[in-house]
Amino acid sequence: MLELVVAVTVGFALTLMAMDWFTRGGKLAQLLSTRCALQQEALVVCNQICADLARTSKSGLSLRDSATATDPLVLAIHRLFDAPYPGGVFRESQLQVYHWRPAEATLWRKTYPPANPDLGISVVSNAWCVCSPGQLLALASQPNGSARKLCSRLSWLLVSLDPGGVVTVQVRLLDPPLDPKARARCETSRSLYLRNHP
Repeated sequence: MLELVVAVTVGFALTLMAMDWFTRGGKLAQLLSTRCALQQEALVVCNQICADLARTSKSGLSLRDSATATDPLVLAIHRLFDAPYPGGVFRESQLQVYHWRPAEATLWRKTYPPANPDLGISVVSNAWCVCSPGQLLALASQPNGSARKLCSRLSWLLVSLDPGGVVTVQVRLLDPPLDPKARARCETSRSLYLRNHP
């Protein structure tokens, strides 16, 4: 009878240990899967912003930094046409606008103008469009049909430009998005030279 009790106890202990190992393994696999998804999302964000930045110069860049959690960071990019035109440099007749509010952890990208905007911002192909901070805030706030969500777990975004024309984009993604102690996180950055067009 004693042997049966010992065998059942040992068997029960081994079962509990195996269940603990499987539980920890499952949690680790889920964490690694989430980190991989965050890394892919961070690369998509950086690649999209940098693809637009690679097609402009310092003169075609308008930036409004975020001061508070509810205050949006807004980046407006006036891109050059890829194909060279004889007789000068031509720009697109629209802006690519990125906006991110830290409290929402969501990065949006949209095109301005989508139709007939009434914001008083003129976007033409023969001159750079530079927006004031107030105009950038209006661009971020104006709903239009072109808005597309790029990321919903963005906890930090920094776009900086040095005097030499190098722009750096830094992003941090967390899951859950607004938890600074989140174990699943990814940070990445990219730097590139802007085009040298007046």
